[in-house]
Amino acid sequence: TLSASALQFGQHPVLSVTAQDVTLTNTGTAPLALSSVAAGGDFSASDNCPRAPATLAPDAACTITVTFTPSSGDVTSSGTLNVTDNAPGGAQSIPLDGSGVWGELHLSSEPLAFAALPINPSGATGKGAETITFPGAATIVTGFTADYPFSVNNLDCPIGALVASGATCHVQVVFAAATAGTYSGQVVIRDNEPGLRHAITVSGTANPIPVAITLNVSSNDPLPTFGRSFNVLATANSPFGTATVTFNGHQLGPFDLGGQGQASVVIPLDDSTIPGGAGTYSLL
Repeated sequence: TLSASALQFGQHPVLSVTAQDVTLTNTGTAPLALSSVAAGGDFSASDNCPRAPATLAPDAACTITVTFTPSSGDVTSSGTLNVTDNAPGGAQSIPLDGSGVWGELHLSSEPLAFAALPINPSGATGKGAETITFPGAATIVTGFTADYPFSVNNLDCPIGALVASGATCHVQVVFAAATAGTYSGQVVIRDNEPGLRHAITVSGTANPIPVAITLNVSSNDPLPTFGRSFNVLATANSPFGTATVTFNGHQLGPFDLGGQGQASVVIPLDDSTIPGGAGTYSLL
C-alpha cells in the first residue's frame, strides 16, 4: 500500500528540483516482490525498495522519492507513479501534478557604453560593472556570452543554481580591443527559460596610440641628393598604434606600428620636405 493517494507539487521555477517521499508498506501476509518503480514526464522516481527475487516482508516498508523538475513555465505537468509488484491487482499507481514558472531578471544598465580609450592588446581597454536583479520568481542563471571584443567576468552569480526572488548578483563587462576601431555588440545573460536571451547592448571605441617622431636635416653628412628619397626606421615607445614622422617641419604618416613598435618610413627629398632647392643633407 502507498502512503499517499496523490502527490501535488505546486508551482516551482523551471529546471528547479523538488522532491516528495511516499512510503510503500507491505500490508499483506506474504512477501512482496517488486519488479519496477517509475514515474514519467517531468517526474522521476528513486527508491530503496528491494527488487525480485528479493522481497519486502509483511509489515515492512520502503521509501520512494518522487522528484519534480518542471521543463516549461506557465503550464501544469501531470504524471503517474507506477509500482509494479506481485500484490493482488498488479501495479499500484498514484497521480502526480505540478507546474513550472519562468524566472525573471532585470539588468542595471541598457545600453552600456565605454568611453573612447587607447587600445590595449595585452589587457582590458575598459571595464564596466553590471548588476542583475531577480524581482520575480526564482531563477536559474545558466551562463553568459559576449560578442568580440567584449567579455564577461562573473563576479558572484551562481551558475546552474536557484537564485531566490529579490536577490542580486554582479558581473563585470570587459572591453578589450587589440586594434583601433569602434565596436558594438551584445552581452547575453541566459537563464532557465529556453531560448530567452537577456541582452545588454554594449559599445566602445578603441583609439590608436599616437606616437610622434621628429627628424631634422643638416648639411654635415651626405644623404641622397635632392629629388631622391631615403628610408628610415621609426622606433616608438609603444608597440601598437600609429606614428607620425615630422621631417624638416613636414609631417609624414601616420604609419602603423604593427605591434612591433617600428615603422619603415620613406622620406622624399624634394620641394615638400626641403624647400629651397638641391643639395646634400643628413639626419641629426
